[in-house]
Amino acid sequence: MPYTCIPRKWLFDSISLRFRNSQSPILLKILEKLYHHTSLLYEGKVFATTSGVRQGGPESPFLFNLYIDFVMRLMIEKSRNDPLIQFFVHKYCINSHSISRNERVIMREKGLSSSGTSLLPWCGYADDLVLFLQSKTGLQSATVLLNEVFTKFGLSINSQKTETMILNHPDEIPYPSSIIDLGESQLSNVSDFKYLGAYLNSNQPNTGKKEITHRIQLASAKSSQMSNLLQNFHLKLKTRVLFLNCFVRSRLVYACQNWNLNQEQFDRLDVAYRKFLRRMVRGGFRFVNENQNDYRFSINNAQLHRICGTSDVSYFIKSQQHHYAAHVIRMPSSRSLKLLTFNDDQYTRRGRPAKSLLDQVVGHKIISISQFCSLALSKK
Repeated sequence: MPYTCIPRKWLFDSISLRFRNSQSPILLKILEKLYHHTSLLYEGKVFATTSGVRQGGPESPFLFNLYIDFVMRLMIEKSRNDPLIQFFVHKYCINSHSISRNERVIMREKGLSSSGTSLLPWCGYADDLVLFLQSKTGLQSATVLLNEVFTKFGLSINSQKTETMILNHPDEIPYPSSIIDLGESQLSNVSDFKYLGAYLNSNQPNTGKKEITHRIQLASAKSSQMSNLLQNFHLKLKTRVLFLNCFVRSRLVYACQNWNLNQEQFDRLDVAYRKFLRRMVRGGFRFVNENQNDYRFSINNAQLHRICGTSDVSYFIKSQQHHYAAHVIRMPSSRSLKLLTFNDDQYTRRGRPAKSLLDQVVGHKIISISQFCSLALSKK
């Protein structure tokens, strides 16, 4: 694990470079003292440690982020010497209504434009890194370079957990099983990849069926695990609904803020959520008249939500997307996330074009993007 392999001397040296013009990096000195004479206990024996950061320490994520940021900056700098390495570049055109008056003044003073191109070489969360390349040869060169830089700084790439994916691969061409290698290992080229708990598909710009099915399965498993609590009629229904939303619904709608759903997927999620609610209500699955083949529920959906004090999960998802999109709008225009939100690339593929997050939100609100941006800046 990278947390345990980081050479501490290189870690603090890389951080000290950021404080070169600072008067007194006292915090850095305190952190260095904190890691002097550290040890661990294993099977009754004490071992001195000279590498890695403390597992569970509140400072550990910050130290690792600073270190990996330094290493990746160096890797990007070295990649400029290789003409084969061409990272992903996208066009953007930021809506003028999403730029505050103060930021507009600053952009005018610096000669910045609200439209142009932006380089997106990589993204990462802790040690889960993603590189964005425009070609297979570029990806091969970038992977080799990344491995070389990592090795110099005490890090390593696990070839068993490293995979590649081709986005927008033509349907008429067979999808290759491998496109690059790392040392003597052929890296798997997959069409589905689970990143930070969410499934991504190589040829589905929308949220795929696999991800929705996975969400429903996880929520169902948690609901079954907590059935003794959720179906305990000695507890108030209001209390049990709180537990349901906290432990079950949270799994059902994980990362829903940037989902791109069609109506069928919304309906699937609503049906799944109502099933959980019906199990918590007496007679929730009772039919009107089964003997006469009337299989309507005695308690219809509207009555079910009124009894439980809830609403369809689709309304919750749309609300989360609205708040998240407004949060992105209020970001500085230099942030990569905002630039991607106003992506202006034009793709020509068969079928109905995929909607962006903003397209979905304004469609639900039945307003224009400019109106939504103005409301977001005013926090309404």
